[in-house]
Amino acid sequence: MSSPANSAAPAARNWLRTDWVLLLGFCAFLFFYGLGNFGLLGADEPRYAQVAREMLARQDWITPTLGGMPWLEKPVLYYWQAMLSFRIFGVTDWAARVPGALDATLLVLAVYMILRR
Repeated sequence: MSSPANSAAPAARNWLRTDWVLLLGFCAFLFFYGLGNFGLLGADEPRYAQVAREMLARQDWITPTLGGMPWLEKPVLYYWQAMLSFRIFGVTDWAARVPGALDATLLVLAVYMILRR
């Protein structure tokens, strides 16, 4: 015989799985839909993408450069993520934006998990 506690556990897992699917679908629409519909904007977005392009071209995961000169204005995490994205998807505006969209999705999921406790 199953007790109420045993039958509640699968229902809770199914509800949690449904929550994750809904959250991922929402984040996919919100953060990834239309990501490549327009070029890189402003002064910063093209600059950071160019730094990642140069690092990828030189296969240098340590020293960010812009125009061949060291560019030590920002931490390298975004550049690493963009290099990986460029390597997987090719060097495109869409690929330059994937790390930000992925990080935003992970942040939403982390907040959900923290608030779920």
